[in-house]
Amino acid sequence: MSETSNQTSNLAAVVSSRRPLFKSLGEAWLAGGAHAFGVWNQGQLLAQWPANVIQPSADIVAPIRVGGKMVGELRVAGCSGPAIEARLNAEAQLVAQLVSLESELEGMTAELIELQDQQLALYELTQSTRNHLDLDQTLHSLSREAARLVKAEGALLALSLSDKQPLCVQYPDTLLNRDDVADVYPWLQRRERELVLNSSQGNFKLPRSVRSLLLIPIGIRDSYRAGLFLINKQDGIFNAPDVKLARAIADQAGAQIENVLLYQETLEQARLRTELNLAAQIQLQLLPQRIPRIPGLDLSARSRPALQVGGDFYDLIQQPGQPFVFAVGDVSGKGMSAALLMAMSRTVIRSRANSLATRSPDEIMARVNEDLYDDFTEVSMFATAFIGQYHQSREELVHVNAGHSPVIYCRAGEQPQLLEADGTAIGVLPISLAENHALPFGPGDLLIAATDGFSEARNPADELFGYDRLLQLAAELHEKSAQHISEALFAAVDRFGAGHPQDDDQTLVVVKGVAA
Repeated sequence: MSETSNQTSNLAAVVSSRRPLFKSLGEAWLAGGAHAFGVWNQGQLLAQWPANVIQPSADIVAPIRVGGKMVGELRVAGCSGPAIEARLNAEAQLVAQLVSLESELEGMTAELIELQDQQLALYELTQSTRNHLDLDQTLHSLSREAARLVKAEGALLALSLSDKQPLCVQYPDTLLNRDDVADVYPWLQRRERELVLNSSQGNFKLPRSVRSLLLIPIGIRDSYRAGLFLINKQDGIFNAPDVKLARAIADQAGAQIENVLLYQETLEQARLRTELNLAAQIQLQLLPQRIPRIPGLDLSARSRPALQVGGDFYDLIQQPGQPFVFAVGDVSGKGMSAALLMAMSRTVIRSRANSLATRSPDEIMARVNEDLYDDFTEVSMFATAFIGQYHQSREELVHVNAGHSPVIYCRAGEQPQLLEADGTAIGVLPISLAENHALPFGPGDLLIAATDGFSEARNPADELFGYDRLLQLAAELHEKSAQHISEALFAAVDRFGAGHPQDDDQTLVVVKGVAA
C-alpha cells in the first residue's frame, strides 16, 4: 500500500473514531447558516451534516494535507466569504493533524507487533538450541530455525575458525551443492554489513539454484568470523522486515555459538589440566621417593616446579659395592617439552651410572652427552648438570660440572664458595669438556647443588635473590642438618619473593658430611 493510500484510509479511521468531534463541527456550521458540511475522500463522501440528504454543491472546499499530500477535503455549502474560508482551512489543518497522529500511532503499533514477533522468534530460537553443547549440532539447529522464522527455503551457517578449516552447515542438507557453497562463502570474507540479493548484482552472481539470498555477518570475538546465509524467500523477495529479523537472529546465533565455543574451550582446558596434573604426578614419581642411607653423609633433596611440570631433576644412585653417585640437572625452558627432556636426561644418567664399570663422573657425563646430543640439537635445547661421587674410605667427593650453577661448597670452619663449571651444557657440543675435580669431604663439610631457580628468584621489585644471599645462608646454616638447610633455603626464597610468582623450577640437593 502506498503512503497516500495509507493516509487516506487513516482519514476514514479518524472520521469513524472521532465521530462526535465531526458532528460538533457540522452542527456548528449548520447553526451558523450553512446548508451542509461534509468530509470527502477522492470524490467519496465519508460523513455529512445534516445526514440523509443530498448535499448541494459546495461553496467552499478546504483540502486536508498530510506531508504535503492531499488525503481528503472539507466541504461547506450555503455560505461563503474570506472569514468562512479561513475557518474551514483551520478545521482542515486540525483534521490533518489528527490523521498524522493516527498514522504515527499505527506505525508505533506495527513496530510493537513486529518487536513482539521478533522476541517470540528469538525465544523459540533460544529454546531450540539451549541444550546443544556440540558446535555442529548448534549450527544445524540455528540454520534450521533461522530458515523457519524468516520463511526461507533454507539457510547456511558458515564459521571461520582461526586455526582450522571453515565449518559450513546448511538446512536442508541438500540446499546447496559443494560448488555453490564455494561460490557464496567468499562473500562473507568481503562483507562487514548485510547483503540482500533478490537477483544477481555486479560481482555477486547467484548460483543457479538460488533465486534470492540474504547474508548477515556474525561477529564472534576477534578470532572467528561467521555468517548466516538465508536462501530463497518462500513468498517473494527479502525485504526490510526480513533483514531486521535476520539481524536479530544472527545476534542471538552469535551469542549461542560463542557460548558453545567457550564451553568446548573450558572442556579442553580441563582436559589439559588433568593431563598436566597426571604428568606432574608421573614426573614426581620419576624422582627418588626416599633418601638413601649413606655412611658418612646426611642427605636431603627436593624439587618444586614453576608449572605443573618442569625441567629440573635430581637423582640419588646407590649400588652395592660402588661409590654413592648423585646428580642435579636443569633442562632449558619450562613446561611439557622441558619435562620430557628432563625424564630422558635423568634416565640416561642413571643408566650410565649403573652400567659403567668405573663409573667416574667425567665418564658418565661424556656418555650422557653422546647419548643425548642429537635429541637436544633437534629441538634446540640443552641441559646443565652436576654429577658428584662420594668415596667414604678416603672422605673425598669427586664431581664434574657441565655448565651448572649454583653449586656451593663449604669446608667445616671455613667460608662457603661457588664451584664454577668447566664444561659446556649437555647438548651444546658433540663431546663433553667437563673434567673430574676432587674435594675433601669429611664430617662438617657441606655441598649444596641447586638450580638457577634459587639464584634467579625475583621479588616484587624485580630484584634477583642472587649468589651472595645463597652464600650467606650457607655460612649461617652449615652446622645444621641437611633437611634443616634445605627447608631454610626454600623458606628464604619464598620470603624474598613476597608473593611474586615463581618464575623457574627450584631444585636442591644438600650433602652434609657426618661421622660414619
